[in-house]
Amino acid sequence: MALTNIDVEVQKFIDSIGKLSDAQVVALSKIVWKDNIQGSDIKKYHNILSGVTCNTPIPKGDKGKNWAFMKSSAGLASQCDNNTCDVSVDFSTKLQNPVPYDCSIEECFKDLACKVKDFFGSEKCNDSDPRGTLYAKFISELVGQDLINSHWTKTYFANTGLATDYLSGHDGLFVQYLALAPSAAATPDQRIEISENATATYALQEALGATAGFDVYNAMVEKIEKSRTLRKKKGVVIKTTRALAQNYLVWLRNEKQVTCCERDPLKGIYSIDKLSMFGYPIQVVDEWDEIINELPDYNDGTKWDSPHRAVATYKDNEPISTCDEKEMKDFKVKYDDYNEMTKWVAKYTFDVNVLEDTDFILAM
Repeated sequence: MALTNIDVEVQKFIDSIGKLSDAQVVALSKIVWKDNIQGSDIKKYHNILSGVTCNTPIPKGDKGKNWAFMKSSAGLASQCDNNTCDVSVDFSTKLQNPVPYDCSIEECFKDLACKVKDFFGSEKCNDSDPRGTLYAKFISELVGQDLINSHWTKTYFANTGLATDYLSGHDGLFVQYLALAPSAAATPDQRIEISENATATYALQEALGATAGFDVYNAMVEKIEKSRTLRKKKGVVIKTTRALAQNYLVWLRNEKQVTCCERDPLKGIYSIDKLSMFGYPIQVVDEWDEIINELPDYNDGTKWDSPHRAVATYKDNEPISTCDEKEMKDFKVKYDDYNEMTKWVAKYTFDVNVLEDTDFILAM
């Protein structure tokens, strides 16, 4: 019996066909998909460390700066004597512990309704491939897209404190950042609180003040420049949710002449794809917004869980670790000839770490 976790309804297409020319148009390649944002490659923001097994240490060494290294020898009893000096290195480790995740989908193509098989070109009297034709490719494409999307959930929103099975394997970056910078009062050098996040309804959360975006990003840059370590790192960017960036963009356009931020060099205008603050790029992460909007763990039907977020750090500080990077995008399609079932199986191990606890600024 076919499982119920594949749901493809083509009756709406069939009902709309009134003539042969219509039937020629209603084809898989002609589908106009609802405008869902497809997750981009997670490597845009993160390095992938492959070959990592359970409890693999990430060694870190801090030599420090020995400003008092050289000493005066004027007071020594003999010119052949030397001062003694110290050289030290402080070693520490963080553990990478990739957690196993998996999903499978199973289908018997013989159980598909005739209209589905006919629509996907899988209804043939002498079809030598019992696994289906276009239909199997269609499901494979969906599985591949879902695998890519899952990387974003696991990287940022995973939480061992939640019971949901697609979140509870390990702690994602937002959980780690909140543990390190729980509040502006406790960690003023690394945390900015966005008051609208704590309000009780969607409308109140969306009602950002006219200068909210500028205020948040400006405060982040001030903290970056104050940080002894973060200000020296190359490639520091501010990742952000869209509404906050849009608020900032509107402010820039209203102010017309602002020296904090670069305009688009080709168009001479402020663009959400070219935002910056005093030289630090501001990059919208649409995947954050999609997850906060769609997952019930972050949307209870009345309000979102902190819909306005921004993080300033650099790529090397947020590595993803896995046993086999290839498995993060690949999946297996297996056909059981005895049961005449086709099964899609996706498996990977996944973990993510904040390496330098001081090298980030969290606005949330």
